[in-house]
Amino acid sequence: MYTVNGDSLTEEAVLEKHRVAICVIRYSLNLSMFASADLNRETAVWDRASREVTKYYLEPVHESPTLILFLHHLIFKEMKLKNMVYHSFRINCLAWSPNRTMVSMGSLDTCVIVYEVDKPASTRMTIQGAHLGGVYGLGFADDTHVVSSGEDTCIRVWSLTT
Repeated sequence: MYTVNGDSLTEEAVLEKHRVAICVIRYSLNLSMFASADLNRETAVWDRASREVTKYYLEPVHESPTLILFLHHLIFKEMKLKNMVYHSFRINCLAWSPNRTMVSMGSLDTCVIVYEVDKPASTRMTIQGAHLGGVYGLGFADDTHVVSSGEDTCIRVWSLTT
């Protein structure tokens, strides 16, 4: 992490969790948290103030994917969850809901997965086949609608309430 002061950058901290190159990072709207994803399809949710991982989404291993909450934070409940569904290819994009309760991930596997950060992974919403050729852009129109763009040159709006 770096601090910007005028036209200079000062290293603030080195954050280590990912084992391979990070391909995308997105901050929550109030900058209190950020999510990062790497080329192994692993995603971490970080607390910016403490610079600690609050949730870590691991890639599937032997058909038994696991989400492990490494550090307890007041915003999140401490838990270990099993049977998560992950992207099968690289994660291209991340987006936070305006109310900071959800993070969405888009991938080359054509899917969008939306997680509520303080709820079990079983409550996730998966939009399969969101775009032919992969999902390359994500955003939230509001707290109940995700907007995605993809290699198929389409922009789609997805309701999270139905």
